[in-house]
Amino acid sequence: MYLIETHAHLDMAQFDEDRTEVIGRAVARGVRRIVSVGIDVASSRAAVELAQRFPAVYAAVGIHPHDAKSADDRALAQIEQLAAHPKVVAIGEIGLDFYRDHSPHDQQRSAFAAQLELAGRLGLPVIIHDRQAHEDVLAILDQHPCLPGVMHCFSGGPQLAQEVISRGLYLSFTGNITFKNADRARRALAAAGPDRLLLETDCPFMAPEPHRGSRNEPCHVELVAATAAKVLDLSLVEVAARTTDNAYELFGFERREAEPRIVYEFKDALYLNITNRCGNRCPWCARQSSYIVGPYLLKLQREPSPVELYAALDNYDVTQYPELVFCGFGEPLMRIDDLLQIARELRRRRARSIRVNTNGWAGLALGRDVVEPLVGLIDEVWVSLNAPDAANYEQLCHPEQGLKAYEALIEFVRRARELLPKVALSAVDYPGADIPGAQRAARDLGLPLHVRHYSQRP
Repeated sequence: MYLIETHAHLDMAQFDEDRTEVIGRAVARGVRRIVSVGIDVASSRAAVELAQRFPAVYAAVGIHPHDAKSADDRALAQIEQLAAHPKVVAIGEIGLDFYRDHSPHDQQRSAFAAQLELAGRLGLPVIIHDRQAHEDVLAILDQHPCLPGVMHCFSGGPQLAQEVISRGLYLSFTGNITFKNADRARRALAAAGPDRLLLETDCPFMAPEPHRGSRNEPCHVELVAATAAKVLDLSLVEVAARTTDNAYELFGFERREAEPRIVYEFKDALYLNITNRCGNRCPWCARQSSYIVGPYLLKLQREPSPVELYAALDNYDVTQYPELVFCGFGEPLMRIDDLLQIARELRRRRARSIRVNTNGWAGLALGRDVVEPLVGLIDEVWVSLNAPDAANYEQLCHPEQGLKAYEALIEFVRRARELLPKVALSAVDYPGADIPGAQRAARDLGLPLHVRHYSQRP
């Protein structure tokens, strides 16, 4: 399980004695990326220096509303120079603070607008501070439409959360959602949902329970995630996956790891990536471009042997996952014999349930039956239906086998219904896909259709 800490102040004096250990603790707990956020020119420069020293640390540079009175042309030019560093992922922390009033309101508005303009010119997202200035913040943001960003340490209620999301921005919540008196923040989180959610600690401030009152640090973002999971009625693993993906999308971190993953966590399941071979060329599939899911690179240099997969599985307790799923960026049934061998080993390791995600026509490509061998080993198959008929399927998915592919898919589904415990169908609402037609086809087959939302994420 991986987490992203989207807002920390690692340059501050509270970390001078043990900064390296603090970052090491976070990485050891699965915090894959930490954004260290500047509040003035000096702290922004320090954030960049930390990003240079520590692989897990990235930087945001900007002038906080408390220091807006110092945001003259020279200071803004220095921020722009710092923003050119390759590990700077945002302009921030910027915004308005009408609670403490450390800078005059007009100067705050001017500095905020100037840094929004800078972010737009540089193509960077923004990290926004908003305290008791909601109307003014939104009014200034509306002068810079379509600028990506996040409302840091969100302090509004459910209605404001919806207004922020409607502008395409993210909401970030910190340790305050763990406090007993934070019902309003938790209601805002519930109203926002997971699609535009980020997690942060704002360390060294605002430590979550049970550490409230002590110095906060990035490893505590897991406690924020755990509370968010309870509020949203999701598993901790799913919240971690969703917020990690959101952070990657907003901040554009480099997502390629040194080695591709053959075993990876997604939502609350454990996935097995055994092949990249697929006879379809579906336009929404990331194998057409990045081969990346969240933080995982799934592009295989070669297909792993069953023994290599077993070694990778040794890092996981398979009994702790509701499902183990054969699904990467390929058609797993193209390796039917290896898949069966691996499934037997998963049974020996007491896997609770085993699923295969398939395009349904590997049997046609291999010239053999791929359904009956699954009996007794596979609990469930999910078949990518995607279309109501062969012509639509060929136009949408571009199968190597042409019109015969859809016929083989339907035959696979019918036989699987007879022989396997559970079969489900899926479709992606890609532009031009006939989802109503696919729903009718699913009803004719007597099976549910799960419609997955198309995302243009890289």
